[in-house]
Amino acid sequence: MRRREVLGTYLRAYWPYHWALLLSASLSVAQSLLLVLLALAIKSTFDQVLARSGFAMLVLPCAAILAVATCAAGLNVLARDRALRITKYVVRDMRMGLLEDAYVQLAFGGIEDRLSWHSAIVQDTERVDVGSNAVITVALPSVITAGIFLVAMVVLAPPLLFAALCAVPFAVLSQRFLGRTLQMLVTRFRQSFQAFDETILAALRRADLTRLRGAQAMEMARQAAPIDDLRRISGRMAWTSTAYSLAQGWIVTLVGVITLLIGGSAVATEQISLSSLAAYYFVLTQLGSSLNALWIALPQILAGFDSLDNIARLRQAGRAAPWSGARKPVLRGGIQIRKLTFSYGSDPLLREIDLVIAPGERVAIMGANGSGKSTLAHLILGLMPPQSGEILIDGVPLRELDLAAYRRQVGVMMQDNLLLAGSVLENIAYGRDDAGIDRVREAAMRAGADGFVQAMPGGYHAVPAGLSGGQSQMLGLARALVGRPPLLILDEPTNHLDRAVARALFDSLAGPDYCPTILLITHDRELAGRLDRCLTLDSGTLVATSHG
Repeated sequence: MRRREVLGTYLRAYWPYHWALLLSASLSVAQSLLLVLLALAIKSTFDQVLARSGFAMLVLPCAAILAVATCAAGLNVLARDRALRITKYVVRDMRMGLLEDAYVQLAFGGIEDRLSWHSAIVQDTERVDVGSNAVITVALPSVITAGIFLVAMVVLAPPLLFAALCAVPFAVLSQRFLGRTLQMLVTRFRQSFQAFDETILAALRRADLTRLRGAQAMEMARQAAPIDDLRRISGRMAWTSTAYSLAQGWIVTLVGVITLLIGGSAVATEQISLSSLAAYYFVLTQLGSSLNALWIALPQILAGFDSLDNIARLRQAGRAAPWSGARKPVLRGGIQIRKLTFSYGSDPLLREIDLVIAPGERVAIMGANGSGKSTLAHLILGLMPPQSGEILIDGVPLRELDLAAYRRQVGVMMQDNLLLAGSVLENIAYGRDDAGIDRVREAAMRAGADGFVQAMPGGYHAVPAGLSGGQSQMLGLARALVGRPPLLILDEPTNHLDRAVARALFDSLAGPDYCPTILLITHDRELAGRLDRCLTLDSGTLVATSHG
């Protein structure tokens, strides 16, 4: 995506707050005009008070000048406060939008995708935040101030404008050699920091394995390269930024010296008055301060725009949602699959799958590791689209359904059973706002978890810690069962469970009060035999069917 398009998208994010932004800009204009008024007050003090009345009469004019300066400072504070509030809202909206995009575009189970989105949501938006603050509170006021002050300088002392023009070639050279280098280094720094962040996250994830293997020395050697690369790039960026700032400061000093030389000569030859020179020099000093603040903020601005580029590339490269249907189903649990084919690469993993599961029917799917059992479950949940074929839920094509509304009516347990940093109640009821303690406890009882939960200090309000694998599995099962969903998709749900607990679970799901459709992925032949049908996936095809 071109930088102009990225910038356009970024600027459109400010449109909902354009009136507040206009107010901030107006306050900056008012502050700059007050400073010009301050320069005119200084000129008037020289011309009328100091020349005619002497030093004693300067108290009142100086008090007036101080009052104007205080008002200008107050307007500056208000302008920055308004601008900062706008920026925080824009960045908040950006973070929420990225998080929403991540839920749509993340490949299911993909670690690399998660690292990229984590970096964009946390690091890139932080750089955009800092860069936007610099643009809104430094760059924009500086541009407004510079424009107004240049007009004032022409009005106050036209002969001295030549001094300001002398800075142009030096500024161009500085931007050409140092500014472009700084921009390149900012991009490299972001990339280096992202690589450092990802390697550290990966290292911490495998910390237990590293210790068990006695591989600390090897891991430290592996992490040394990205850390040292970050040191080199950040050092070069810091030096270039300092050099750029010093160069711009030297240019401002040069303009000041030339102004004094030309201005002093003009005063000596009576081309301008001393008061005009003093007022002009005050305006020049204010202009120099504004530009110096802008140059200091430049690395932050460049880093922000570079992160905007990265966010735009990530969003553009991300995959679209599998489907965007709008029908909100009232689920009964019927599943029909017609000629479904799916592939992660060139070779199909699933080939021409046909399957019909009636509402309330309990079906087990078996097969070797990697045969496509979990992939079939992911397809039924709409986590990815097939290359060909069709999936219907209660006779309605999956592509026409509102996937979020559909999934809220499905009880799901995948192999990676994640417990949250919350209470047992919050873990079981996650995603089900209507699930109170009664529904949660009913689900826990079906999953065999009620006994050990009640024995915990605090019961369902306790934070689960130090649980066995079986206990964690029971909480995951309870989460899938809460609210009595009409369809259950369970991927190896009885790992770490006693056979008696597993049997009791499936017996409880065949009663008159609750008999959901069940799609069970398992390696347990005895458990599969307790269900209505057992299907076997072999080489991507359903090759055998046996009845329990």
